[in-house]
Amino acid sequence: MDQFTDVYFFMDDSGVLDFAANEKYFLYCGYMIIGKENKDNLLRKYNSVRDAIAKEYPNEKEIKGKVFNKNIGRELRGQLRLYKVMRSNYCYNLILEVNNEFVYDYILENKKSKTRYKNYVLKMMIKEALLKALRDGMIDDTLLNIKILVDEEGQSTDGLYDLEESVRSEIFHGVHNFDYGTFYEPIFHEQKSKVKVTYCKSEVVRPVQTADILANLCYFFLHTDGYSLDYFTKFDRCIYKRKPF
Repeated sequence: MDQFTDVYFFMDDSGVLDFAANEKYFLYCGYMIIGKENKDNLLRKYNSVRDAIAKEYPNEKEIKGKVFNKNIGRELRGQLRLYKVMRSNYCYNLILEVNNEFVYDYILENKKSKTRYKNYVLKMMIKEALLKALRDGMIDDTLLNIKILVDEEGQSTDGLYDLEESVRSEIFHGVHNFDYGTFYEPIFHEQKSKVKVTYCKSEVVRPVQTADILANLCYFFLHTDGYSLDYFTKFDRCIYKRKPF
């Protein structure tokens, strides 16, 4: 029987992809976890801390980032506890910052174009994370079972770009850029590897809820005087990318 290496991505967004006059930043944040056992152990710890914190918010159905009033120190510390649970040698923090000021107007003016751009930057973050794990010796060019869970809120079904096929093409087949006559080589070559993208609701799917917590924190740190993303990016298992720089 084929032996796959399981790689999990849990991703959520914060902010809005829009003209800078309306919103300066759009973020994708989340985690890449290598190995099913490592994923299960982290989620077990997360659920334990989450359930303890939930007792302080009896009127909330689920503990998401927007539940916490981060201007109250106790509540900010509670949310940070949930983030810190996800630190592990087998877990990479992923932060993608899009500065709307530098995104082309034709993208922001069209709903379908915005959907395609969101999936493009998410695909490139996934590719960068896999490359980092490959360089770190956490995975190798062998059978991979890549599972990507993305919060469905804000995802447009109108002209939705096929993220699953796009990721597979990028990392296993390579991509031609016909405008510039270039070809980007694949980073993995085992064609039996699997890629599965699932859109789900973070309030009911705990793995994606972990990404919601991180995305919400990063948005707050990015917009609040006295805070910065350095708090997260100094962690050696953090992959931080800025687009479209």
